[in-house]
Amino acid sequence: MQAEYRKLRNAVHADERAEFERLSRDPTFRQFLALCMSERSTSDIGPVEIRSADPEAVALAAHWLRRLSNGRIDYRLQFDEGQDVVELVRFWCARLGVGHERIRLQRWFRGRPLPPRVRCAEHGVMTIRSRSADLRIRLHGWIQRIREEGYPDRPQEELFDLAS
Repeated sequence: MQAEYRKLRNAVHADERAEFERLSRDPTFRQFLALCMSERSTSDIGPVEIRSADPEAVALAAHWLRRLSNGRIDYRLQFDEGQDVVELVRFWCARLGVGHERIRLQRWFRGRPLPPRVRCAEHGVMTIRSRSADLRIRLHGWIQRIREEGYPDRPQEELFDLAS
């Protein structure tokens, strides 16, 4: 099995440079890579997982994971006690274009409930996950490419087109 995985990884790494150039024409691709790096999704094993309370970041991650993954995308919504779960699910379904049955729910457990004015995640925290081994290997190669371009020595705004 290790030999098969190594063979797959080598074949994918051979094509990743051309694919990186093609995908980089869309500035949101580099933003997606920055998001993956911030989420520590940079090794070449395990699922690709992005977690955020920011609807824009979640939508960006969902777009790219659906576009690049050859497998199923999983969605998990974490929420606080006292939040309207039905409204949270409606919000994320509309924002991500998925059915409510695709979103798995997980309540945060805290020692004491937080008062509503203290809550930071108005819409909960959404986790999007792909278990695609092919995507994980390609992502690892793209992150290596970003590092070759000078990360972390060059300004992130320049590397990831964040100023646009």
